[in-house]
Amino acid sequence: MNVINYGLHAGIGLKFMIDDVETYVRKGDVIVIAPEYSHFYSLACGEAVTIGPLMAYSDWKKLSLLNARQAMIALSGMPDYVGSGIRYALLSTAKKPDVYCLSGINEYGDEVNHWSLPNKKVLPTEPIKKKFDKGFARYFIAKLEAFEQKGARVLIVPPVIRASGYQVLQPQADELSRFLQESGRPFDVPTVQHVLPDSCAYDTPYHMNKSGVDIFTSMLIEELKRFCVSY
Repeated sequence: MNVINYGLHAGIGLKFMIDDVETYVRKGDVIVIAPEYSHFYSLACGEAVTIGPLMAYSDWKKLSLLNARQAMIALSGMPDYVGSGIRYALLSTAKKPDVYCLSGINEYGDEVNHWSLPNKKVLPTEPIKKKFDKGFARYFIAKLEAFEQKGARVLIVPPVIRASGYQVLQPQADELSRFLQESGRPFDVPTVQHVLPDSCAYDTPYHMNKSGVDIFTSMLIEELKRFCVSY
């Protein structure tokens, strides 16, 4: 299947992801959403270090999809955009297999450079101190309905996450699960089903190494099979 893979970086922000995806949705599409829990607390509009350079690299063609908050975040990321250009010029001849770059992305849109590398030290997961963003959560539900009105099928699953990170973020995982359940759009499987051993995490609680990718891919294949049969 032709795939648009938005799983590259959470800092793009879930709002931009779903707004952008909507512009491409056609009848018969299958949309799989596995949002990180922080997207419903503080990260919906993205991070400056990610969405700012993303806008600049794409010549600001998607600027109309940003709200005022996203635009401010993107603009504040311009120093990082300039800095990344300088770093690229200095390091372009060096081999940096653990750095995000186009050559590290395969034909399926996966960043695979780190798959052959040993795990990095993963810092302890910090608790989320922000309140649940009900405004964005309702926007999210409305967007799912918009996808389906265009004839797409939508599957919502929990994010893959390492065990120690899930222990810290379980209150947020439970709160999001309750909201989705009450909205009639529950996760397809319990959040705990996508919890993997810490040894499967490469450098963040959500970023898996090759072993974690293989396990999660197998899980998702089975979940998609059930979803497509029951739809």
